[in-house]
Amino acid sequence: MKRITLFLITGLLLITSSISAAWAVPDNAAKAGSQDKTIADSEIQMMGNKFKDAANLWCSASIQQMADVGLISGYTDGSFRPHKNASQAEMITLLMRLVELNGTAGEATDSIQLQAVPGWAKTAVQQAVALKIISLDQFQPDQPATRLQTCLALAKALEAKGLLEPVKYASPTFADSSMIDEDDLKYIIAMYQAGYINGTPGNKFLPQNGITRGEMAAIMARIQVDLEQEDDGETAQAAQSELESYLLSHHAAIKYIPVEKLTLDGGADRAEVKVYVNLVTYADEWDDLEKNYIKNWLNYLIRDIHNKLAKQTVVKCEIINTHNNDTVIRYVKKGAGDLAGNYNDLSVNDVFEVEAKVDGDRFDIGGITFAVVFINYAENDEITVDLAALKYFITSPWDVMKSDDIKDNVVGICEKIAAEFYRLADVEPTTVTISFYDHKSQLIKSYKYDIGKELLVRL
Repeated sequence: MKRITLFLITGLLLITSSISAAWAVPDNAAKAGSQDKTIADSEIQMMGNKFKDAANLWCSASIQQMADVGLISGYTDGSFRPHKNASQAEMITLLMRLVELNGTAGEATDSIQLQAVPGWAKTAVQQAVALKIISLDQFQPDQPATRLQTCLALAKALEAKGLLEPVKYASPTFADSSMIDEDDLKYIIAMYQAGYINGTPGNKFLPQNGITRGEMAAIMARIQVDLEQEDDGETAQAAQSELESYLLSHHAAIKYIPVEKLTLDGGADRAEVKVYVNLVTYADEWDDLEKNYIKNWLNYLIRDIHNKLAKQTVVKCEIINTHNNDTVIRYVKKGAGDLAGNYNDLSVNDVFEVEAKVDGDRFDIGGITFAVVFINYAENDEITVDLAALKYFITSPWDVMKSDDIKDNVVGICEKIAAEFYRLADVEPTTVTISFYDHKSQLIKSYKYDIGKELLVRL
């Protein structure tokens, strides 16, 4: 589960969230009947335009981002008024859209109590009251929303979603904790301990400070980013589950040996598929299988993965014995390349262990740190390794370093990796094919190093 991070820094409230939601301006927002259009009102569309008073501010990009998707709007004079405090009605309306909790709105509150609530906010307020996110007795829709009210409402909404629990004992966390009721403080401390909030300079929470319209726009913008990532993740997970089922139905057996389970992890760049078979029950059938039959079966399996993901997907395949959970076969196919891997011989388990040991190792070239993200030792004693930059960089080391310095660095990495296999797996690698990628998985350069000849060739 992703975390929502709430930063209170020098008077600024920053919230991030990964709760699934569909953000949309309610249809009745434009029916509020007020000339003072609110942040939740959709009557005035400012999409694609800069607000005249929202340029060159810390929250300018957030305001425009939210306006571009039609979630917020400005005033009739073309302003946004980012420094104006957001009202409690606005805060609750936006919060309820965020978490998409469904309370019983119809009879949750007395109609007399709702008279002061704007029409566009009534449903959200009723639902929030029904779910005990707010108390209508303490709710003043036209008054500014405070930081404490916002954090409490968010914490209780997360609690209603099963994502947060108040701490059992409230102990002073901020210098001004005494200003917060003990029951409320349990929620604030829970948010703090979970990493959701931090204090301002001087370790203060500033519970009674208001939230501005600009700050609310920043909150929404940050939430939207995480929501999109969460939605993408859920979509990818559903697609992955569907692909697993498809693969299992089309590759249900390796000749006479049924596949008990098949799992797939990764995406279009790299994918790892694990095939589980019982090699105790089907020991004789396994011994009778020819090596080429197994390779052909894996090739067809990978073909279907490529058809569903991408032709260039790097696919690592493992066949695992369910009796002892040992990997008996591991093969890798990089795009349209040949299937390369290890059959179950005396050294294969040691090779697998070295691969796991080297995976993640870091190397520096030209001040840029690369990490091993893929490594495979093939049965023909060829090593393939990919390294990816850990951080964004503007200038590639290949653009500023001398050619000989680059070669020395690459050769050193290749020899170090080859030495690990020689030392720990008692194998003798012949070549190392090494590729360097930036932080976006874009290929920078590839090389092939002949260990015996000590020859490095750029591919």
